[in-house]
Amino acid sequence: MDNHLRGYFAVNSNQMAVDAKLLQKAVETADSALAKKLFTELRMDPVEIARPWFAALFVNTLPNRYLYRVWDVFICDGASWLFRVALTLLLASKAYIMSSPTISASDVLDYLFRPPSQVLPGDADTFVAACFAVKLKEDELRKLRPKIESSLKQQTGSTSRLIQIKDLRSITPLSS
Repeated sequence: MDNHLRGYFAVNSNQMAVDAKLLQKAVETADSALAKKLFTELRMDPVEIARPWFAALFVNTLPNRYLYRVWDVFICDGASWLFRVALTLLLASKAYIMSSPTISASDVLDYLFRPPSQVLPGDADTFVAACFAVKLKEDELRKLRPKIESSLKQQTGSTSRLIQIKDLRSITPLSS
């Protein structure tokens, strides 16, 4: 648990970006229409969704009685549990997200981070059962992780090099 969470707060870590991309892939697999709405039509960056949930372990999203059960399972099952909880919340919020053609990304984020009580099942155990029932292939997440990490490293590496070259070009020579 500590190893996984530490990466979200480390200075040079891209773990949040990787996990956000993995969440996007999980949503695409579970519900392509929802993924299209979030990531294509609304142009949401998956980090916008994942960071507040994963870094805070859903503290500001779930009521305490749900939160404590989510933490119990997280301690036992590890990081893949975060994806299950996130996917469950996204799928439970689908009706709202898809309901209006004029809905904005900020409306969706507000709803996701403070879901109304009717989105959640009546008790925490039912919510946990729904999280376990969500279709998520943990092996696929494990296989995708190194590919996404590599892709992000290449993107950030090439961006860093471009910035360095650009910075060098903008330096004016010292006149003597």
